[in-house]
Amino acid sequence: MARNETSPASSEPAFEAPSPAAFEARDDAYAQVIACAQQCPSQPQFLASVLRVIARHFRSPYAALHVRYAAEVVQEDWHTGSGDPNFWKPGVQTFLTDSLTVNRPRARLLKSKAGDTCVAFLSAPLHDPSGPAIGALALVAAPIEEQDLAARLASLEALARLASFAAAFLGSEAAAGRRGQSDDYAASRIGSTAPLAQAVGFGSLTELAFAVVNDLCNRLGCQQVALGMVRRQKVDVLAVSGLDTLHRQSPGMVALRGAMEECLDARRAIVLPAGTDDESDTGTTGYRLHAQWQAACTHDAVASVLLRVHGQPVAVVSLRRSIVEPFTAEQIGDLRARLDALAPAIELLRRADRGVVRHALDGLRRGANVVTSPGRAMSRVLVASGVLLLGTLLFGTWNYEIAVPAAVAPARVRHLAAPFEAVLADAPAVQGDVVRQGQLLCAFDDTELRQQQRQLLAEWRVAQRSFDRALAEDSPVEAQLARAQQELVDARLAIVQRRIDLSRVRAPFDGIVIRGDHRKGIGGVVKQGEPLFELAPMGAWTFALRVPDAAAAELTPALSGFFATFARPEKPIGFTVDRVLPEAEIRDHRNVFLAEARPEESVEWLRPGMEGVAKVHVGRRPIWWILLHRMIDYLRIHLWL
Repeated sequence: MARNETSPASSEPAFEAPSPAAFEARDDAYAQVIACAQQCPSQPQFLASVLRVIARHFRSPYAALHVRYAAEVVQEDWHTGSGDPNFWKPGVQTFLTDSLTVNRPRARLLKSKAGDTCVAFLSAPLHDPSGPAIGALALVAAPIEEQDLAARLASLEALARLASFAAAFLGSEAAAGRRGQSDDYAASRIGSTAPLAQAVGFGSLTELAFAVVNDLCNRLGCQQVALGMVRRQKVDVLAVSGLDTLHRQSPGMVALRGAMEECLDARRAIVLPAGTDDESDTGTTGYRLHAQWQAACTHDAVASVLLRVHGQPVAVVSLRRSIVEPFTAEQIGDLRARLDALAPAIELLRRADRGVVRHALDGLRRGANVVTSPGRAMSRVLVASGVLLLGTLLFGTWNYEIAVPAAVAPARVRHLAAPFEAVLADAPAVQGDVVRQGQLLCAFDDTELRQQQRQLLAEWRVAQRSFDRALAEDSPVEAQLARAQQELVDARLAIVQRRIDLSRVRAPFDGIVIRGDHRKGIGGVVKQGEPLFELAPMGAWTFALRVPDAAAAELTPALSGFFATFARPEKPIGFTVDRVLPEAEIRDHRNVFLAEARPEESVEWLRPGMEGVAKVHVGRRPIWWILLHRMIDYLRIHLWL
């Protein structure tokens, strides 16, 4: 429900956002956000108060937010002025919905038709203190100049980030301590609202660290204040008050770093000499590094405080001042409460300062911590399996096979043609028939030939009688002429008989008819030399492989492989490559190289023309190359890499 600042709705919750009087000492929006965190007992009430503070800061006529905490969804909107909130609500709500999926600040500038007035929709994501985005906030900025748009958006982002981190301290010990502190200490910069708000504006973690140590040194009357970041259970000294350059190997710096790491190991504040609080130690027993640091500093009072975010240490602050003014338990407790409010900003800037390599290393380190932590046996097994798999992919080898289309073809073919021009009388054989040697394939009409044969036989008998009469009449000349006539007729008879025999086309061997079906041509005239049948001997097959250009260089004679037909893929047949033809051909609109392979066994069910897939074993290749070489070749061809 929209809320109007001038006339609050009657359904306003029992908790009221801090009134303007509560912010008299906190006149900036950053301070008001922190004050809301100090006074609000729950997340929804805090978000409603923050929405009101930010809307006032931008003098926005309408603002809205949407946040999801686990299964709880918080939706709030706020309206100021006497205008109708429904004028802005549809546009802002749509802009807010779009912003929920972007996870970055967004701005949309709107200009009037006259071009003299501009308004803008601004949005910024809201984050969980652990990092992920959980919602967004959007508002109307009106009127606005186009050149001010970037500054307004940056200001909204800073307020949203501050609100995201401040939300982590609702109801915490640190927040309770802040609600009970005095106004004098609340006005202090370190630990109060000002440094936390200003931390968002620092360009780097080093700038923030120097600002913190110098401010602490001045306000607490310390001789030296140092801040160190926790990295991999070690402390890296980041800033020391009064020093522009840090000599990390100097004796004083080594002693200081040792004291900080001792505080990190102890996971509590350490104060020397005596000073008590619920987590600090008053004596020197057990804290030798602090005692060494104190001795190196002419026995000044020293203290170290650990900064945490969600219970995890992020930084250590060490302080030193005169022994005549030792640190008290109350001062250390108040200082720790204030510094805890600064810890999220330090962690944020630390993450922002990381480069790409550091991001990657931190991610690997977090993964390693998850794996090595107790109770992660399954994670360790998965990681070990992943490492083994990666090592196998990078350094292992595998049999590389080329899969190409192939077909069954006869090893040799016998062509049968018409021996002479004649009328086709019968054609019992068709393609696909398995025939035996001497089996009739087709027959031509031999009526005319047999008539010629009878005529020649009659002529032979006439010649025989002429021969017999010449012998009887003792006429040798006539006898020789009759014998010659008889031999001529014998030759002509042989020719006719030969043609009669050829009129019956028979299978020259056992085989299969792979081409030829003349059943529809019976009764027609077949010209001499016209193809009749193609026969292939049974069992004499070859595999015709169609190898694409990309794999042609890998294929050489003597390579072995397996051929699986589409008819019986469960029965692959081994083969050996006999030859690879040197010239490419176009098959199925593709440029291919033909290769012939010889089967290693005789298979009865094979038929010419059967198609399938042939896998040729080329040899062992790196596994990564087998998986990626096609993509690499594609990039090389198309991108000229």
